[in-house]
Amino acid sequence: MTELFRFLFALTALLTFLQPANAEDFPQPPELKPDVDFWVSIFTRYSTSEGVLHDSRNLGVVYERIDIPAKASVSSTAAIAFLRLPTIRFRSRRLAFAGISIRS
Repeated sequence: MTELFRFLFALTALLTFLQPANAEDFPQPPELKPDVDFWVSIFTRYSTSEGVLHDSRNLGVVYERIDIPAKASVSSTAAIAFLRLPTIRFRSRRLAFAGISIRS
């Protein structure tokens, strides 16, 4: 019981002196905003059993969501993505032929 009391006292003392970080402590360059927005969307929209195939130059362009099997290895996940590439390339070329740009 004494150990618990000491732990709670120390935790309370620590939390009393901690202050929230100021926005100035974390600079946010405007050129990083699209990339930050991409990662926020990845961690808020998709589960650990999903992945996305996205443009390498413009992270805001997501071509397709893919399902990742439970306990899939990194190599099997890469193989799933690799098998989708021809379809994505075909769709991209078709859009380009129609004059629609997917990159900004």
